[in-house]
Amino acid sequence: MPTKEQFEELMAECTWKWQGNGCLLTSKKNGGTLFLPAAGYYNGSSHDYARTVGFYWSRTLYDENSYDAISLRFASSFKDLDNSSRYRGLCIRPVRLP
Repeated sequence: MPTKEQFEELMAECTWKWQGNGCLLTSKKNGGTLFLPAAGYYNGSSHDYARTVGFYWSRTLYDENSYDAISLRFASSFKDLDNSSRYRGLCIRPVRLP
């Protein structure tokens, strides 16, 4: 899974364009693309924010407590990093280590 720093790099080094039910990211360096679906998250009994907000785990734990981890959140009008409770069913986006 990506680190907080890798998500920060995606936010800074890509253009983000809302497309359908997710975001198309295009690298400012090499023109490569990545599509991240806005799949919402599973809260234990139902899916919340499906098709309107994307939530993706990083492997970086939140500094203030070990119950949370850093996550990427985005919608058509924003993108940011936040902490989320680790019991929630957020999406993952595997990355290959260099």
